[in-house]
Amino acid sequence: MNLKMTCGLFFAPIHFPQHLFALSPILLDSRAKICYNRAMKDAKKKEIMPFRQTLFWDVDPKTINPEKNAKYIIERILEFGNDEEVKWMWSYYPHNLIKDRVVNSRGVLREKTKALWFLLLA
Repeated sequence: MNLKMTCGLFFAPIHFPQHLFALSPILLDSRAKICYNRAMKDAKKKEIMPFRQTLFWDVDPKTINPEKNAKYIIERILEFGNDEEVKWMWSYYPHNLIKDRVVNSRGVLREKTKALWFLLLA
């Protein structure tokens, strides 16, 4: 069956009886809401949270660039971050980069922390 993807949703071609795939205003509205919510999620993804001084005690948190210092930030949040920082990290960075930092940490993550995140990301 050939499927068409629109805004993250799959729609079946019109090979079936028309009444099975009739688009009601409610269905169209729900598709619009899904697309809108997805776009809003992507827009929020790039918000940069202010970093705590206690999390980055060795540098000025205002000078940290989330793109250039991604590995450093991820490792610090995995080891010392609070719930809000972990949520931000999870929405900001690609999940494969976070998994990579757990597996290939530069010695910053303790073994217990690595084990916890390895289980959570598996």
